[in-house]
Order: sequence, then structure tokens, then C-alpha cells
Amino acid sequence: MLEFVKEYRQISQRLTKAIRSDNGASQARMEAFEQTAGQRLFRALELLHVQGMEKRLVEAVAWRQETAKLLPAVQILDGQLEATNRAGKMCAGLEKLLNEVMDHQGDEALINRILKKSREAERHLKE
Repeated sequence: MLEFVKEYRQISQRLTKAIRSDNGASQARMEAFEQTAGQRLFRALELLHVQGMEKRLVEAVAWRQETAKLLPAVQILDGQLEATNRAGKMCAGLEKLLNEVMDHQGDEALINRILKKSREAERHLKE
């Protein structure tokens, strides 16, 4: 009935497995390092704004200006990270839904309800 769903399901399962495998191994090693590196970076940025720092560090004024220019980009990235996280959660939800669809392909009433709700969701997204 929904042949494309089978292919999506297989691809989704492979991607999910690869992401989980990679995340599990990498995350354990990188989490502490990333946290410490982030703390050091923000402390260094704070030091740039200490009164009199330009006397000790010639580049302080230029670096202050550069960090001020980078702030909008960091804010955009922050928003993208949140959107990426939401997209990941939506992908997991879609995977669960499509697995249910595959398990109940013969249930026409269920398929019709899913289609109806999908159309409603699409209308809300367009608003």
C-alpha cells in the first residue's frame, strides 16, 4: 500500500542506528572537553573587557570589536541549534508514526485518520 514508507523506514533505521552509535562513542569522549573548552573561551572573552586590558594586550580593542561583530552570528547559531534539536525530535516522532503505519497498513480507518491529521498539521504550519 505505502511502498515508499518501507524504504523510508529502512533508511531511517540505518540513520538512527548510525547516529546513536556515533553519538554514544563521541559524546562520552567529547562532553567534558567541550564543556571545559567553552568555559575557557568565555573566560577569555570576559578578560577582554577588563578595564586596562588594552595596556597588557595590544590586540584587546580589536578583539573586542571582532567579538561584538560575531555576536549576531552566535545568536543565529543558537537558534539553529534549538531548531536542529526540535527537528531531531520530530524525526524520532515521524519514525515512530511510520513504524505504526507499516505495522497497520491494512487498517484503512487508521490511514485516513493519519492523513486527516497530517493535512491539519500542514494547514497549521502554513498559518
